[in-house]
Amino acid sequence: MSRLARWGRLLEAADVWLTFAEILAVSLGVALVASLGPARLRGQVGYDDLVSLCQQRGVSAAEVLSLTTAALGLCLFDAFVTLAEDDALEAVSYVFGCVIALATLLLLLAVDVQYYYMVSAVSGDGITYVMYFEDLENTPVASGPQTMLSFSLQYDEGTFFAGLGTMFFAKHFALDGGTYLAVDGSYTTSTTYSAVYRNRLPERWVWNFNVGARLNFGMVKGTASLQVLNLFDHEYLEDADRFGVIPGLTRAIRFNIGLGI
Repeated sequence: MSRLARWGRLLEAADVWLTFAEILAVSLGVALVASLGPARLRGQVGYDDLVSLCQQRGVSAAEVLSLTTAALGLCLFDAFVTLAEDDALEAVSYVFGCVIALATLLLLLAVDVQYYYMVSAVSGDGITYVMYFEDLENTPVASGPQTMLSFSLQYDEGTFFAGLGTMFFAKHFALDGGTYLAVDGSYTTSTTYSAVYRNRLPERWVWNFNVGARLNFGMVKGTASLQVLNLFDHEYLEDADRFGVIPGLTRAIRFNIGLGI
């Protein structure tokens, strides 16, 4: 076999593989355009949609972009070659491939890159969804109670003293973004628990009491006092994080003695 014939066969084989690559890339492009195109026109396509679609087809977004660029180049090259050979019908098929490849390339370049903030955010109905950083705009920030009130009554006659105080907390958003979490609930049956979802912790009043006396033993002076925190042992939620709510302090009794010279 002559060297010229060998090169001819190699070119034919290469042409078969190039055609196969074009068909594969263009087919993938058709699938992407058909799947992402309508959503993109509605402004609903994001980077996660592209990744999910590629995962379903066993390829990566980078591979799709590479294949699409290669298909566009191959189709353009073959279109010029067939036009030069006056094969208008075959040239039309390659031009169609160019259009599909170009549309896919433009679609990929136009995809909005969105970054996850929370992949398991919870709605008011208890349904989980994905929240993006751009969704945080104009939403509450979890920074403790935004409404706080404090009242107290104090008695001090020199030797003995006492006090009764209360604190009120409200508008305490649990998580950034105003997302919801279970803050209450009850058993509707012996085996079924129905949770109540809110984006803020329930309002709460907490009462504290203290009583004490000042001691005087000549050169030794001191103070003895008794504190009762959460006087009425009220159950309340102190805070929350992504793992759930954090209960408040139950009734606690503290004895304090201080001596000095």
